[in-house]
Amino acid sequence: MFVVDLNSLTVVDWSKNAEALFKLSRDEILYQSVERLFPAQPAFERVYGRALVELQERGFWRGEGEYRRSDGSIFAGETAQSLLSTDRASYIIVLVRDLSESKERDEIIRWLNQELARRFDERVSELIARGDELQRAETERRQTKRLLNVLMRNITNNAILFLSAEGYVIHSKGTEQLLGYVAEDLDGIHFHGFPK
Repeated sequence: MFVVDLNSLTVVDWSKNAEALFKLSRDEILYQSVERLFPAQPAFERVYGRALVELQERGFWRGEGEYRRSDGSIFAGETAQSLLSTDRASYIIVLVRDLSESKERDEIIRWLNQELARRFDERVSELIARGDELQRAETERRQTKRLLNVLMRNITNNAILFLSAEGYVIHSKGTEQLLGYVAEDLDGIHFHGFPK
């Protein structure tokens, strides 16, 4: 927290927290222009151009701006400013919170969300392709089964026995005539239970 004189825009009070954030001692900043805390004139104007109007209308302003530390490093800060008027002068009470870590965290979260969305899209595409593959295989299996059933019903002069992949007996119409089995004896029977 620090305090700025409204008329001169000079720093008139400087807290220990402000010292730690800006890396400026009280002696280095007191009675200096608040503009010194900004990386350039446009950054200063963006904050105080908006803030002064709102402070005079509402007595309070909150926003974000770029600030400069004594070592020249620049950081994004959230600023809350309140107007305090006394009989002698008007002051701006300024609170600045460093958003650098928050912005870095937001950037990481944004990247992770994009990566997750990309991987999700890839996985969905893979699953759709696999589903299409399975559907084609199932369609082919059904067509083969239908053709086999048609073939088995129409072969009457030969006895043909097949085992399905599950081990069930599939027989032709000729099996009934040539071997003496009736369809009910063979339909749906597992080969282990095949009549002897």
